[in-house]
Amino acid sequence: VTVAQTVAATLHAANDAVGGKVTIAGAVRASALSGVIQSVVITDLAGQAGSYDVVFFSADPSTSTITDDSPFDIADADIAKVICMVPVTTTSTYADNGITVANNAGCAFEVASGTSIYAAIVARSTPTFAGVSDVQIRVSILQD
Repeated sequence: VTVAQTVAATLHAANDAVGGKVTIAGAVRASALSGVIQSVVITDLAGQAGSYDVVFFSADPSTSTITDDSPFDIADADIAKVICMVPVTTTSTYADNGITVANNAGCAFEVASGTSIYAAIVARSTPTFAGVSDVQIRVSILQD
């Protein structure tokens, strides 16, 4: 599943959200309600070499602060919804773009209802994005 993010074309500080809340629709089959997050790929058309954490949630983290270019803050009411945190740290940059990857995450999860899970991308370095539509996240999920 690939989801485009809208980001400010500015310097993001470490611990800032990169884009807003990510909805990963169709993450699970309605009959099983579970799966395994296998890999995470963050692409950036500006070629920013950086490290990220991707925090996954089993339900909508509706009371948390996930606002682009602002400090990421999980609300106490949403902390039990956290599935896992995947460090996305293997980076390659090319002439004018780049990718940052985490393979073999092996993050098993279950949702109470629905077929979506949610995520937040958190900068662990200080990327400066060139354009508002430069960033995408791709999550590979093994569905039960």
